[in-house]
Amino acid sequence: MTPVRTRPWPSWPPPLDDAQRKLVTEVLESGRWGATQGGTVVSDLMAALAARAGVPHGVSVSNATLGLVAALRGLGIGPGDEVIVPA
Repeated sequence: MTPVRTRPWPSWPPPLDDAQRKLVTEVLESGRWGATQGGTVVSDLMAALAARAGVPHGVSVSNATLGLVAALRGLGIGPGDEVIVPA
C-alpha cells in the first residue's frame, strides 16, 4: 500500500524567533490577552486580516465551533431554527 504522506508532519507550534517570543511575552505579561480586556494585539490583528482580505471587518475566535456560532448568529439563525447540512 502506498502511504498517503511520506514526509513527517511539521512540529506544532512552530518555533518562535526572538522577535516573536518578545511579542508573545509582552502580551502574556500585560494580562490583556484579548480585545475585551483592553489589549490591542487581537483587534490590530483582526483589522490587518480584514484589510488583507479586502473586507471592512474581521472577527477572531478561539476555535472553529465559535466561528460557526458567530456565523450562524450573524445570519440571524438561533435556537429552534433548522439548519440542514450534508451528512
